[in-house]
Amino acid sequence: PPSFQTPRAFLWSAAQSTWREATPTRPGPPRRNAAIAYDERRQRVVLFGGEGERDPAPVWEWDGADWTPITANPAPPTRLMGEMVYDPDREVVILVGGQGGGAFLRDTWEWDGTRWTERRPANSPPALGGHAMAFDALRQRVVLFGGTLGPQNFHSDDTWEWDGSDWTLRATAQRPTPRTEHAMAFDRAR
Repeated sequence: PPSFQTPRAFLWSAAQSTWREATPTRPGPPRRNAAIAYDERRQRVVLFGGEGERDPAPVWEWDGADWTPITANPAPPTRLMGEMVYDPDREVVILVGGQGGGAFLRDTWEWDGTRWTERRPANSPPALGGHAMAFDALRQRVVLFGGTLGPQNFHSDDTWEWDGSDWTLRATAQRPTPRTEHAMAFDRAR
């Protein structure tokens, strides 16, 4: 496998239309296939899981200057190919699925900046990894699409929505083709 490299952080300045490399005093952990989301309330980037070399903390936060390892108990099982998104209405980062311990996971966790809470809804997406999620700010829903379904290695074209207490499978006549390891974003203008 490719070697792990110390991550580099780059910051985009919209005002100057340019990138600049950040120089943290504490570099982040070398890793790949991690989940990442921006916590607006706390103004922190939250990074969870992934593959790394001898990384003692599954959660790291970036405050714009440095990376900090976070220890929390309880914490979700370490994983790769999970997905996270920030829910600004409930002020939590939501972690869903991924692959850990040799199996695909079908769990839902919330991070409030101090503790993880496992949610146990009546309905959940199947065990998957490599899916994409975005927060629909107009309808206050997390939207999840696609991913790889468990041991079948089948790519999904399912759409799921999280309302903060339960997942709902949305049946749509039109939808993208099945896919995995893709991205999604919310477009407020449309």
